[in-house]
Amino acid sequence: MYPPPQPEAALTPQHRFVDFFYQAGVPPLSTFASRRIATSSQDGDTTAQAQAAQREDNACVTPHEHEGLPVDARPDPRFDDNGIMRLGGHFGLPHPLEDRYEASILCRYPNTDYADTAFPTYLSMFLFPDDLKLAHSPAGPPAETYHSFIVTEENGNRAYGMCVVMHDRLSPAQALEMKEMFQEWRTKALVQADLEYIEHLQSQLAQIQETILHVRHNPRSPPQTTRSATSPASDTVADAEEKVALYTDLLHPMRDTVLASVDNVYVPRVIGVLSRWPWYDLLRDWLCALIRTLRGEKGCAGSEAGWGIPMERWVVNLVKEVPVPPPGKLELCITVGTARLFCSRPPLNTSSLLQNFSLYPFFRCLSPSHIVTIFELALTERKIIFLSSHTALLNLAAESLCLLMLRCRISLVYVGITSRQNVLTSGSR
Repeated sequence: MYPPPQPEAALTPQHRFVDFFYQAGVPPLSTFASRRIATSSQDGDTTAQAQAAQREDNACVTPHEHEGLPVDARPDPRFDDNGIMRLGGHFGLPHPLEDRYEASILCRYPNTDYADTAFPTYLSMFLFPDDLKLAHSPAGPPAETYHSFIVTEENGNRAYGMCVVMHDRLSPAQALEMKEMFQEWRTKALVQADLEYIEHLQSQLAQIQETILHVRHNPRSPPQTTRSATSPASDTVADAEEKVALYTDLLHPMRDTVLASVDNVYVPRVIGVLSRWPWYDLLRDWLCALIRTLRGEKGCAGSEAGWGIPMERWVVNLVKEVPVPPPGKLELCITVGTARLFCSRPPLNTSSLLQNFSLYPFFRCLSPSHIVTIFELALTERKIIFLSSHTALLNLAAESLCLLMLRCRISLVYVGITSRQNVLTSGSR
């Protein structure tokens, strides 16, 4: 039997399985206005308001190159080349859902730092590399995502992190504030012509959809409508469905702006762990199993046995009670609900590199020529920056490169994941 865990005072960073557990996001009692991050497009409301105020006159203002054309042949500046009406979002005034907000640590365990390890104060930069953005999803909360990262301390030590991004509904206070922000945006970005145009599209779409339902349920009875254009006598159901698709496409660009509803807005929240050991896949599976157990999803212990174990108990078990497995064949089993996770360390007479992730994404995303170029840059100690629209792939690519380099230890600055702004700053140097 493996010896019981040592007292906390006697544990060194290399003997702790996990150092910290944390949650990050927007505090429920804080306001979005106080956490909004200013961007270059938000230099001032004066310019945006002036642009919105001139919208009324745009229809009669003709560009210089169209002055010789008849009035009927001149393009309407209110519409783009595809015939879609230009709304406020196209005139430099971002919608509240397009804004970025500052995230903070909501809670952590343990609450105090270790004598040899401090909790990173800049951890939110790795949890939300592109800052925090609200999500609008009429179909329900977006699916969870996860990514790993590395925190390099001043003394060169590294802490390996894994986090899962979830989405929660707004609190009543946040929903009220967001509703006011939506109304303020509509007032500044839209004019009466915009509102009439949107109402016209919605009314036409609702009328045609009602006609289709009436025809399908009563194929022999004509619909009671005042518009003969939507009557089955003149248009077939296929034509009506084509019109529905047309109006839906016209309204689609406004789904997350003008037509956005506060009831469908979700705020991201992150839960994760920090460890001195790169247990990437193991910690990811532990976080996912914890979420499933707390939600009581089918097949989890919390839903079947009704244990009602709070999240704090699972966290204390991982941070305080789970020891680091010894080198060799002995495996450590961690239980979360019905999930059983196993981990082990390489024997002392083999390579001490711990690999708990797959190399497949690295070779699947990069071509052979790119991989060769990356190795050439690494051997010549050049700067390497990975760019990806998927946050989860960034740290995996960097860790895969370090693992394939084996004992060619990188002694320069190593950041597994960073923000877009830091990449632009680094590239300009």
